[in-house]
Amino acid sequence: MIFSVVLVTAVFVQAISGLLNGNVHTDTTRSPDGAVFHQTLAQLVVELDKRVNDLQTKVNALETEKHDYIVKNTQLETEVLTQRLKQESLQRMFQQQNASLMSLKTEVDVCRTLSFQLNDSLQNLTDGHEKLKSNLDVVKNFTILPMKNDINNMQGHISDILAAQGSLSGNLSHAQNDLHDLYAHVHQEKPGFTAYVDGSLDATGTVILPHVYSNTGSLYDPNTGVFTADRSGLYGFYLGIECVDTGTKIVDLVRDGSLIGHAVCFPQAGLASFGSTFSVHHIEKGSKVWAKNAYDSGDIELRGKTTLSGFLISS
Repeated sequence: MIFSVVLVTAVFVQAISGLLNGNVHTDTTRSPDGAVFHQTLAQLVVELDKRVNDLQTKVNALETEKHDYIVKNTQLETEVLTQRLKQESLQRMFQQQNASLMSLKTEVDVCRTLSFQLNDSLQNLTDGHEKLKSNLDVVKNFTILPMKNDINNMQGHISDILAAQGSLSGNLSHAQNDLHDLYAHVHQEKPGFTAYVDGSLDATGTVILPHVYSNTGSLYDPNTGVFTADRSGLYGFYLGIECVDTGTKIVDLVRDGSLIGHAVCFPQAGLASFGSTFSVHHIEKGSKVWAKNAYDSGDIELRGKTTLSGFLISS
């Protein structure tokens, strides 16, 4: 609308200017009234030209304002879109947090159930502990049957063995590993062996360990459980036993029938016991060394940690 007014005004000004520039009849301009009319038109042209310029300035200002409005509208649309995306992101985050909360609630329920189960297990362990204490009291009041003459020589050491029982149980596997490493260090040049039982063994005489970890020189016979020295020298022998059931068991380590060491264990119902001995002796060529059952207060079995090892230290 503003553009139309400006256009019409401009056309009108051009028409008036034409009249002033010579398009007016000479008779008209010569008369006094014509001169006045000519002067009036000139003033009108100037005024109209001024108004046209003012309108043009306003049009330019409106165009600038329109452009600013378009820019602001674009910015507002962008901000609205950004806010909508943020809202959608917050909704997704809320859904994820809600899912995590439900998962945590499920885990809490599981933990509560496990807590009840652990409390029940703890109560069962407490009851078992009380029964075990009762059984220990019975064992303390139990009188051990008379043993052989060589057992009488050990009675002075039984209290020390009992005191060291817990330590021996924990260190037995370490001692076996150390002994095996020591044997591995020397077996390439010197004879030696390590035999063991796989499963259980109810030995009443010679303790025959039918399996071997190593048997350098083939001097140990797994069928008889006997080691035969092929040369004279200083030998080391280790005997470790694992016992189950209830009572006392003693296994002797003998050389040609003579005692050179013994291992003792005191198993209780449901609890295995461990005993060991390590002996160093000078052995003549052809001498034999083996383990034999010396005393058994009940039907006590030997289990998988029972091992017998021997090796030449120096010849």
